[in-house]
Amino acid sequence: MNKYWGAKKTTRVALVLWLIRYNTYLAEISLRKFMGLRASLFATFTFIALALPIGPAPLAGGICFDKVYRHEDYAFYNSEQSNTEKILEICEREHAANPEDIETAASLGAAYYYDGQYTEALSLLVMAYEAKNWYAALILSEMHLFGSGVPENAEKFFEYVIDSNHFMENSWATYWLGKAYENGWGIPIDEPKAFSFYWKAAETNSRARVYLADHLYDNSEANKEDLHRI
Repeated sequence: MNKYWGAKKTTRVALVLWLIRYNTYLAEISLRKFMGLRASLFATFTFIALALPIGPAPLAGGICFDKVYRHEDYAFYNSEQSNTEKILEICEREHAANPEDIETAASLGAAYYYDGQYTEALSLLVMAYEAKNWYAALILSEMHLFGSGVPENAEKFFEYVIDSNHFMENSWATYWLGKAYENGWGIPIDEPKAFSFYWKAAETNSRARVYLADHLYDNSEANKEDLHRI
């Protein structure tokens, strides 16, 4: 009997030792796999880090476009904020950092235009326009409408407005199309068509909404329900 229990005890001990060795083996395998995965991930992230460019990402429009596009505040920003970098300086810095970016070139061209530097404006705007930039086309239309830096030319104004809206539909080009059809700027007068453009522009353009509301108030057929559409 004692021999039997002694043999059984020995078997149990051997089994426990085998299980310990087996679990240790599995743990070693898992650790090797984990270390291999970690090494692989480290190598991958190192490769990605080395492949990325050093320094800040180039700006595309950035602050320059944001400030110049709201050009009603342009004069105030440049005259009153004496301790702040002026818009033109911001635009020149952004363009120097990324000279190949078309939107930045168009924004700098617009900044030159509003600053009265028409020669510099034209070279950048024409280049951006040829790359089918909607904003450059919009500024060129304004320059030809008012004769700023170029001969006044209503037909050229209308062509640039059409192109601006073609390159990218925008509320300002739509608004100027309304003005063109209402006043016959480069196109025969067509008031119904003019107001269809005003209505479309008014969806997102505050100047178009105000202009349209003034016309509707002056129109005896207009009512408050019409204005709710603005």
